[in-house]
Amino acid sequence: KMSGILDLRKEILNEYTGYLKFARLFTLIDQTLKKENINSNKKAVEFITSTLTIIYELSIKEKIFGVAESAANFAEQIGLNPSDISIDTKVIEKNMEEFKAKVEAKKIEIEKAKKSQKKDIVRIEYYNLGELFFENGSMVKAADAYRISYCFSINTEDIVTSSIKLGIVSLYNKNYTFGLKFVKEAVYKNLQTPQEDNISNLLNTVHSLLHLGLGNLKDSAQCMWELPICKSEEFYLFGTERDLAFYAIICGLLTLQRKQFKEDYYSKPNFRILLENYPEMLELGSTFINFDFDKYFKLLTQFQNEFRYDFYLSKSFGSMMQKCKKKVLVTYITPYKTVNLVEMADSIGMSIEDTERSVEELIETNEIKYKINKYNKSLSAKTEDYKLESFKKAVKIGDGFLKGMETMLLKYHLRNTAGK
Repeated sequence: KMSGILDLRKEILNEYTGYLKFARLFTLIDQTLKKENINSNKKAVEFITSTLTIIYELSIKEKIFGVAESAANFAEQIGLNPSDISIDTKVIEKNMEEFKAKVEAKKIEIEKAKKSQKKDIVRIEYYNLGELFFENGSMVKAADAYRISYCFSINTEDIVTSSIKLGIVSLYNKNYTFGLKFVKEAVYKNLQTPQEDNISNLLNTVHSLLHLGLGNLKDSAQCMWELPICKSEEFYLFGTERDLAFYAIICGLLTLQRKQFKEDYYSKPNFRILLENYPEMLELGSTFINFDFDKYFKLLTQFQNEFRYDFYLSKSFGSMMQKCKKKVLVTYITPYKTVNLVEMADSIGMSIEDTERSVEELIETNEIKYKINKYNKSLSAKTEDYKLESFKKAVKIGDGFLKGMETMLLKYHLRNTAGK
């Protein structure tokens, strides 16, 4: 179990750069704390302490001192002495003092700009303050500086530029609602006065991921399927190209009906371009379209293991995977009046026990109207009582007729009363 998390950490260190690398490492620690009992699991403790040490050493090397400070604070919050895990708080304090001096110097420049009463200079100075905090890994303060810069923005270019940065830091802070408020406005402005393609595509990527973080999967899918995303050299801000490809396919699977999914899967060029380097993700879509259930479930399990601690999906990922599985189970069952559960289990690559359990959940949540025969391992559709259904419809029509008559008589009475 811990070896899987160690593999994920190794992948993060190899595949990610910049602040997002550290954000994903912190997510791994956070998920480990939630899922493991660190009072009795020595390997979990070793993983957490070694990861915090790695974060500290890399952040000092890359001069992202706000991250080093966060590592020390995190250690203290969970009852660890930073010095015991090779985190030198004196080094952090020295570098943070130097950084604070730069911030104070920038604030003096802001005050001078305010006195000049030139709003555009004030906007630029606040934006530069945001960049200073951003480079230091102080994302909450960066968000505040970018927000003020946004407030001084007048033309579309400045609004879009500030909104993109606000969106990025909101992704890092997982404050998706805050970021989306500004990015939506920028998208609207960009439609009226389109910016250069690379800026528009970067804005679309931020827009999509903010929706993803909020669980607005349909909106996120629409952004990634309909419009191009950022350039490859900008992926480091959000993840890897593989991450974005997975977000696109999983959002589509969860929000599109099979017929629409099939049509869009073959006809949306931006979606195809995003997934062209990842045949296994394209295959996940084709297995859903072609009812290749066994392969579909195997691929889904593979991706579940790979993305279970994903930075954007970790909170809701389990339920998302369950919905993907349920959707296919419903697709398998509903065309038939009777289903052999043994054959079904074989087709989807699950044990008969797991298949029965999954079907029972679908019945309990009223997603399918079937009943299980545990003796012969079969599933049969519940027969409708057509006489009862016809009676219910007749009563509903009758109620509507009576309500209409009462309204008409009331109007007639009021008209006569008014005439007198």
